[in-house]
Amino acid sequence: MLIITRKADESIIIELEGGKGNIEIKVLEVGSQIRLGIEAPAGYKVWRNEIYQNVLANRQAASAALPNLFDAVSKLSEKLK
Repeated sequence: MLIITRKADESIIIELEGGKGNIEIKVLEVGSQIRLGIEAPAGYKVWRNEIYQNVLANRQAASAALPNLFDAVSKLSEKLK
C-alpha cells in the first residue's frame, strides 16, 4: 500500500496502462471528514468499498444461481415437448 500525505486542493494521479487515461484523486476538504474528488475516464466505475463488497457478493450469488436456472429451464423445456 502506498501512503501519501496530501493537503486540501492537492491531488494524486493514477496513470492507466495502455494510454487509457488517468484517474485523478483530489482532496477537496479536510475537517472532521475528508472530502475526495475522483475524476476517471468514461466507462470506469468508482465505488465505495462497502458498496463494492455488496456488488461482489450479489454477483457471486447470481452466478451460483445460474446453473440452477439453466437446469430449471431445461426441465421445463422437456416437459413442454
